Amino acid sequence: MDPLTYRLMEDPVELPGSHTIMDRVTIKKHLMNDPCDPFNRAPLSIDQVIDRPDILEQIEEYKNEKLALKMSMQ
Repeated sequence: MDPLTYRLMEDPVELPGSHTIMDRVTIKKHLMNDPCDPFNRAPLSIDQVIDRPDILEQIEEYKNEKLALKMSMQ
């Protein structure tokens, strides 16, 4: 879950200063108004965030498990 929006992330990235994982869309929106990491106030730009394909894989597995469970209950 994204720590600011509490929604399931679709494109997880890591903020290099605070090591917080959040959705790319959320941090992009935040950086439009405030050029700092929202968790430690360090200067931050979108090109500094780190892609986290490992977290994306975990999210996809979670979604597939939930879908399979839903389908099995029908």
